[in-house]
Amino acid sequence: MTARLYRLVRDLHLYLGLFISPFVLVFAVGVFFLVHSWLPRIASKSSATRVVSDLPVPGELRTLSGRPLIDALKPILEKSDVRGEVGFVRMILATAVTGR
Repeated sequence: MTARLYRLVRDLHLYLGLFISPFVLVFAVGVFFLVHSWLPRIASKSSATRVVSDLPVPGELRTLSGRPLIDALKPILEKSDVRGEVGFVRMILATAVTGR
């Protein structure tokens, strides 16, 4: 009886693995494209670098935190002609910008 159960479990494992493997491969390829944001036709068009200088940085930027910090950084986005939102700011970056 144990040999028969062993063969059943072995065959079940084989066929279940063969059934699931295409889904695992599609998932892996999809994760690669989504995480790395790489599409064959778009990659060469979207790789442009732009440098903006002489931006007015508020002096009290170092003392602000939370929503007032985000509100103080919004004019910098407008002056540099960047669309979007300020979502996360590390204080290390804020002190490096002000130079204090």
